Amino acid sequence: MGYFLSEEVQGQGIVAKSVQSVIDYLFEVMDLHRIESQCAINNVQSLSISKRLGFYQEGIKKDGQWYMVNYEDLVTYSLLKENWKN
Repeated sequence: MGYFLSEEVQGQGIVAKSVQSVIDYLFEVMDLHRIESQCAINNVQSLSISKRLGFYQEGIKKDGQWYMVNYEDLVTYSLLKENWKN
């Protein structure tokens, strides 16, 4: 899942609420045990969403993705159903 918001609506909790709805669906309806999230290490806003929603940081994948003109590191997070706050 990816998300982009125009600057004028950023910081209003839109992405966090949307991602929370997806998490609820994945655990309640799909009955998944584990969800992973990966964010570019320099994408502070996306990293904060994962943390705010209760994801646990597992590690950093060096040069995990090519973006525009160079590779960037990815931070991997996970959330287990047993730790999910519904």
